[in-house]
Amino acid sequence: MGNKRKRDKLTEEETCQSKRCNTRSPSTVRESKENSVDVNRKIIRHYPDYKNVHIFHANLISEFASKPVYSEPEPCATPVRQTQTEPSKTLRCSKRLMRLCSQETYFDLGEIDTYRDDTFCYKLSIEEVHLPIRCLQHQTQMNEVLRLALVKWITDVHHRLYLCQETLFKTVNIIDRFFSLVDVHTESLQMLALASLLIASKYEEVIPPGIDELLEEINVKKNYRILLKKFERFILKAISFNLSHPTSLYFLEYYADVCIRNADLSCIEALKNSLATCRLVLELSLQDYQLSQIKPSLLSICLWLQSISNSKEVSGFILPNEHYSPSAFNDCFNKVRWLISSLRRRYPDLDTISKWYKS
Repeated sequence: MGNKRKRDKLTEEETCQSKRCNTRSPSTVRESKENSVDVNRKIIRHYPDYKNVHIFHANLISEFASKPVYSEPEPCATPVRQTQTEPSKTLRCSKRLMRLCSQETYFDLGEIDTYRDDTFCYKLSIEEVHLPIRCLQHQTQMNEVLRLALVKWITDVHHRLYLCQETLFKTVNIIDRFFSLVDVHTESLQMLALASLLIASKYEEVIPPGIDELLEEINVKKNYRILLKKFERFILKAISFNLSHPTSLYFLEYYADVCIRNADLSCIEALKNSLATCRLVLELSLQDYQLSQIKPSLLSICLWLQSISNSKEVSGFILPNEHYSPSAFNDCFNKVRWLISSLRRRYPDLDTISKWYKS
């Protein structure tokens, strides 16, 4: 009898507890429903493919609650290949980087040399397509003197921002191509040069400078950001978004690399010094309007041959005559010789300055 009484008391207590749980105030019931609805809305927003959201949410919580925070990996006889998982959405990285992270592909950098000659031939074939010949012919306010001052100024900005040299060559090419297409007023020259530098740095640099950093160079307020962006869009539309034009610096690096690879060990250091001098002279040649009308490959090979020897004949190095005529070569070679001699007269320590351009 005593055991039966105990059992009856236990059942009575359980029924009372269940009644207390069921007899909640309507406000608490409303709050719990609203909380569940909010949670469901958040989950639907993140997981739209699941219809039974509350079931999925409960299963997800139970799954994570059942797993320990950290567990030792179980030893296995044969190593298991780990598959890369998809990066989380919290990581702020580009889609291209996420694609590269999800793929298990490895590249051999030595294979790039096999396509070096093919790349050179391709760039040699397209250098005349976007060569800005007589770009100041249709300008009403621009002339060679203003172009010289503009290129000098954007070169100083380029050096203050510590950008790579190829960015400067690309910038001047964009400016000249824009001159050949649009009549530019002198009031907008600085904004044009900054927008061209911004486009070139986005194409060449790993970390391009910001818009505010560029606007500080002309001492204007940050509300000019919209104007600079408009200039950027207008320039890109004018040049048809084509930024693959080869520069004279690319051809110079190719010619120098061919010579250094085939040279003796005793001549490599002298060739590297000559390459540094050529980089400096090529950068200064951007300010000359007449030299900007010459093909980049022709200007580079004349400068390189002038720096390594006084003769024009190097075995197996001169390009075929189909790329340029002998008269054009002689004319360019004489202009380059005059440029180097004038620079050496003006700057006797040209070789010491060129050490900053040595890689």
